[in-house]
Amino acid sequence: MKKLKALGLGLLVALLLLFVAQNLTALQHSQSLRLDLLFTRVESPPLQMFFLLITCFFLGFVLAYGLGYMERRRLKKTVKALKNHYARTEEELQSLRNLPVTGDVPSGVQAETSGRKDG
Repeated sequence: MKKLKALGLGLLVALLLLFVAQNLTALQHSQSLRLDLLFTRVESPPLQMFFLLITCFFLGFVLAYGLGYMERRRLKKTVKALKNHYARTEEELQSLRNLPVTGDVPSGVQAETSGRKDG
């Protein structure tokens, strides 16, 4: 498995280097970002494309990690609640198993008869 991970990482690095080599002039190009709103206009200083690309990748990674972290916390809370419910149900089942068997039928429950009447 370690060899497979190393091979995958090496392939990823090779693809990244190939991308950079083929797009070096485009990545060095400077571009300014502009936001036109109804009441104001905001423009950034000229930034190189590789900086914008890395920044967008990093922000996407942080956003995805944050959303995944919130989902994991929610699922852990659900698992904890379900484990507590399971433990309470097991305790109730054990207490019902330990009840003495009597011939009394609880009120509201009909006693089973040996002959069934079909419709």
